Amino acid sequence: MTVYRLPFDDDGKWQFTPQGNWDDPATGAHQPYAFDFSHPVGGVVRAARGGSVIFVENNDGNSTKGDPVPGYGTAILIRHIDGTVGAYDHLKFQSPTVTEGQSVLQGQTIALSGNTGQSFNPHLHFGVCTFWNSPNDLGPDFPVQFQDKNHVSWRPFIGNALAADNSTLRQEEWRCCSKCQGLYFSGKPIAGVIGGKCPSGGTHSHAKSGNYILMLESTTLGQADWRWCNKCQGLFFSGNPGSTCPGGGEHSKTNSGNYVLAHNSPSVPGQADWRWCNKCHGLFFGGAPDSTCPVGGAHSKTGSGNYTLAQMGSGDPQQDWRWCSKCQGMFFGGNAGSKCPTGGAHSKSGSSNYVMVGDYSSTNAPGQSDWRWCGKCQGMFFGGNAGSTCPGGGAHTASGSSNYTLVNSTSSKAPGQADWRWCNKCQGLFFSGNPGSMCPAGGAHSKTGSGNYHILH
Repeated sequence: MTVYRLPFDDDGKWQFTPQGNWDDPATGAHQPYAFDFSHPVGGVVRAARGGSVIFVENNDGNSTKGDPVPGYGTAILIRHIDGTVGAYDHLKFQSPTVTEGQSVLQGQTIALSGNTGQSFNPHLHFGVCTFWNSPNDLGPDFPVQFQDKNHVSWRPFIGNALAADNSTLRQEEWRCCSKCQGLYFSGKPIAGVIGGKCPSGGTHSHAKSGNYILMLESTTLGQADWRWCNKCQGLFFSGNPGSTCPGGGEHSKTNSGNYVLAHNSPSVPGQADWRWCNKCHGLFFGGAPDSTCPVGGAHSKTGSGNYTLAQMGSGDPQQDWRWCSKCQGMFFGGNAGSKCPTGGAHSKSGSSNYVMVGDYSSTNAPGQSDWRWCGKCQGMFFGGNAGSTCPGGGAHTASGSSNYTLVNSTSSKAPGQADWRWCNKCQGLFFSGNPGSMCPAGGAHSKTGSGNYHILH
């Protein structure tokens, strides 16, 4: 799961309000799992995670832009690369330092704390929702974990010390190009070609790539002087002269930050075997057999260190899960080739767009892990039991699947849609609120022994 930073400076004045950590779905349809942090007006507020600013409201009273809960006052929304959105509310009037459409880094200053809107005292309300399209079309908040000076992955509660650590700015949206194996920035570029220029021809492609995170302006262990090229969107080492850019000439570091790469070590999380090419000075993945260098031929890792890149966690929410109106099953609608036990492909006609939360292991969050996606039928099944049955033939396969966690609760206050059940015949997930389900093991699905699952939508 992606780790967030506490969204403020460590000035010793940030504390929990009496509300503190909400963590109770009864607090509101869209605000369970949010936080209220108190601070005198004027505390530095930072981005808990990088992304693109999609909403800025400067208001010293109640909402004027149709916020989902009136009275957010001065507020900022930041959309992350996975579609989730971080909300920063009750900020100081006219204090935002970012504008709509702007890209921000994790740890970047975005505003000052305040007491605007319907606020009971000076504080920052922070939460992350599964999606946000408009004030009237947004998903519920979900549990996130933080990194601070004392914890690697942690969800604070009232009584815990808040030791924020934003000494290192970090940027997501770096991708490995499946054509040339180079690393490039896939987000909104400051200048140059969207997607960058690939030495294999055309623009870079990040099919099947992870979402990598780079550190900026850091004093932590690693090698600095890596730069972003605004011509090709690639990353190159600027400490040596004579680089070669796929966009022509040498790489350009205009408007680039100073990135720091961590050397491979058992203590460094992420993916190792990223290498420096001594021909073009670019960074490429040395664990793949085929690469393309703009100088010609394959990249060379002679003389290179072994670098490790941090990746966005596999436990982040994933959209485009759908209900099939033919078999009542759950399947992933983002891929073609699904197979329904009633015949043909699954149908998402009339279905909401559901969100699955992957591998959330905190004891503070109710749920059951080990739910998997089947690459043969695109369906969801429980991987903790043997004997599953796939509409594509044989047993379901978990190859390539994340480990998903479903909220298991009999409470009507749990977020999302209830009445999703596990079938003990095929191990699949189906909606039991409608009649007419069909199981690939034969007949209708069975909910005997199943919990009552809630799925975010």
